Amino acid sequence: MSIPRFFVSKDEIKADSAIITDTKILKHIKALRLRPKERIYILDGESEFEAEIERCSADSLQAHILSSRNIPRLPANITLFQGIPKHPKMETVIEACCSYGITEIVPLLCERSVAKGMRLERLRKVAYSSSALSGRLTKISEVTNLTSLKRPKEDTLILVAWEEEKKRRIRNLLPLSKPNIWIVIGPEGGLTDKEVAYLEGLGGISICLFETIFKTEYAGLILITAILYELSAI
Repeated sequence: MSIPRFFVSKDEIKADSAIITDTKILKHIKALRLRPKERIYILDGESEFEAEIERCSADSLQAHILSSRNIPRLPANITLFQGIPKHPKMETVIEACCSYGITEIVPLLCERSVAKGMRLERLRKVAYSSSALSGRLTKISEVTNLTSLKRPKEDTLILVAWEEEKKRRIRNLLPLSKPNIWIVIGPEGGLTDKEVAYLEGLGGISICLFETIFKTEYAGLILITAILYELSAI
């Protein structure tokens, strides 16, 4: 069995020990039936600690830290604005994209979105589990209407995946030098012409992923992978 991984706040780690009091984590530990002498990984978003459980009770867990390593940062702060697809496809998006440990995912309400059945609490649980693989916890923001987005700072590149764009691709935008990257993916049926025009008014650049049109639940992952490849992160 793989060693369980848990995100904790920095103030719960002291020198060579950690004391975990988060009730959600303790509930998970209880469900896994972890006992003293068993190993766990503790993550604080910047470092990964391998630890051995010393004591576990209903209100806390104490562990001895055996080793640690710094978690490398991604070369850019990537935020995915994902047009809300039919349930449960948003969970597929969260699970896949959070494994990279990107900065943030924003469920985006578009003209063609079907938000019925989507629960943020559930999405955040999926994000927590998937982010643990990278050691970087991806934030799942509140649902946002596309037309409420505002122009970001000049250090942000906005990439809009649009099936009607036939020529411009990521390679046409190289090098990707801005530290913040927004990715906008439409729901099933894609973004409307009006929505793309609004995003371009914010400084967005429409791009073509490939000759093939990808399903919305995979498009974000494909674009993130391409960006990280161009940034030499993979």
